Amino acid sequence: MAKVKNMTGPDRFHNPPSEYDSWLDYWEKKTGKKASTCGATDCSTTKGIVGGHVVMVGSTDTTHYITPLCRPCNNRADTFYVSTELIPVPE
Repeated sequence: MAKVKNMTGPDRFHNPPSEYDSWLDYWEKKTGKKASTCGATDCSTTKGIVGGHVVMVGSTDTTHYITPLCRPCNNRADTFYVSTELIPVPE
């Protein structure tokens, strides 16, 4: 489990590498898993799952990550925990 917050700014909106259809497709192919629910531990939504851009909270790690989030959780301004894997965004 990791404590994260959503990324803000222009980096959040750039496209995934060309061999992926979306950021969610990127996460699924990198993990070999199907994203069926929101990764936020306080949410159990199964609809509207996207590849959310997050950063870890309380860490010196400045890496940007992708993890499955529902659209409302992808727009949260607070910090929250996710139980899904964090896959680094390629530079």
